[in-house]
Amino acid sequence: MKKLIIFLLYIYIGGFLQLSEMITKDLILYAKEDIPFSEYYRYKPNFMKVYFKDGCKLYGYWDSVYTPVDSPANVYKGYTNELDNLPEGKLIPMISGFSPDDSQHDVRQRLQLHLDIIDEYNNIEFVLLHDEPRHKGLSVELLEMIVDEAKKIKPNYRYAFTFSRGNARNADLPSNIDIVGINFYPFYYQSYYPQRHFTTKQQFNDHLSSTIRSVKSKVKNAEIFIVGQGFYDESKYRKPPVESALWYAEFAKKSEEVVGLLWFEWRDRQNWKGTRSIADLYELQKEAFRLLCRKK
Repeated sequence: MKKLIIFLLYIYIGGFLQLSEMITKDLILYAKEDIPFSEYYRYKPNFMKVYFKDGCKLYGYWDSVYTPVDSPANVYKGYTNELDNLPEGKLIPMISGFSPDDSQHDVRQRLQLHLDIIDEYNNIEFVLLHDEPRHKGLSVELLEMIVDEAKKIKPNYRYAFTFSRGNARNADLPSNIDIVGINFYPFYYQSYYPQRHFTTKQQFNDHLSSTIRSVKSKVKNAEIFIVGQGFYDESKYRKPPVESALWYAEFAKKSEEVVGLLWFEWRDRQNWKGTRSIADLYELQKEAFRLLCRKK
């Protein structure tokens, strides 16, 4: 009986190892060859995302809690009260909620509350402290104080803010931040913003390059992540060119400063349509993920 049990265990373990080897080969093949994106999900999505996350730049969606389980992503962003609902993988928790008149005590209290929650999770890529804080009236001095206090409370994390394209180029930025996110939404209606009616990849690359140069001139040691335009509305932002999904990915892949790309955003809202309503753009976002994960 004992010999039978040992034999069955041998068969079970051997079969598992063979399956693991087969899956690994398929994943490597996927990353190297021209295999359709649909093949990416022949196996359990979370297993494949975990496998891929260390070989790619960061890639995902601003509103990860709303995206389909099989969406192209290896990092997941959400508010601290959404983290339980995000897929397995690297996380970008977001705090937000700071006010222009916050005292040091106010800042420290808010940070302590949220960083204690974040500490319950593994695989924290970085902590996003606030989205577009300059637009919300927060001074650069306050932003630097927020970063200082965060690093005192939890020095093991990296910290980020996101800024609009205009603020990234023209406003003062906190010199002590680890990562700067650029909300790069360049596709306007010509009637709204004639100077920013980009129609070519070269125009796109030139403006994004100059924006990053401006950021790096103010925050020399910071890494960059890009938030790409995956939405449109009826008056200000036109529908992004379908091929722009690859423009973003190709730029991110070639740039040493850029650590990742997030899409804003998946869901529809009352005043705009998200990627879920732009099917052809979504298909190329899948290919963009594949591009960032290719080994050669």
